[in-house]
Amino acid sequence: MVVFSPSGGAPTAPDHMRFGEVQPEDFNIYVTKHRVHFRSGFVDTGIVKTVILIDPPGPFLGTADLRGLPYRNIHLQDYYPWGDPSWP
Repeated sequence: MVVFSPSGGAPTAPDHMRFGEVQPEDFNIYVTKHRVHFRSGFVDTGIVKTVILIDPPGPFLGTADLRGLPYRNIHLQDYYPWGDPSWP
């Protein structure tokens, strides 16, 4: 079943996905277009066990994979979680 939300806001909790006969607890998989707003209502509460972030192909603003951005003044391997930074 695919359900499109009748509202334009980000689903920040399972109750935001409850409308008509749709009950969030009846589903095993949730897909949302938002990358951050859902975490407190779904991940932090333990309702969602796994999160898979997906970026569309090609360059665009707002990527979740920071390695895809063109850094000019730093090397990501010097920073957690992409490398093994040595602390003084």
